[in-house]
Amino acid sequence: MNIALFASGKGTNVKNILHYFKGNKTVNIAFIGTNNSQSGAIFHAKSYQIPYLILKVILSIFILRYYQNMGVRVCTATIYIKKF
Repeated sequence: MNIALFASGKGTNVKNILHYFKGNKTVNIAFIGTNNSQSGAIFHAKSYQIPYLILKVILSIFILRYYQNMGVRVCTATIYIKKF
């Protein structure tokens, strides 16, 4: 099963999910997406050698749908939209 993780803050949930699935042969964390270039999720992605994306809010919905159509399950998705 492929899973995509999304985060925008410190990345604590991402860290816990990565630790939980570490060594699991049936679960693949396909990528980690964030809208925050300072998110701790990026550090965790690098630590586990998982691809990560820094998403613009408008594009993130399209990318999410793209990966869902490819069979990637979204394990956690918290999206914060900032007003500019």
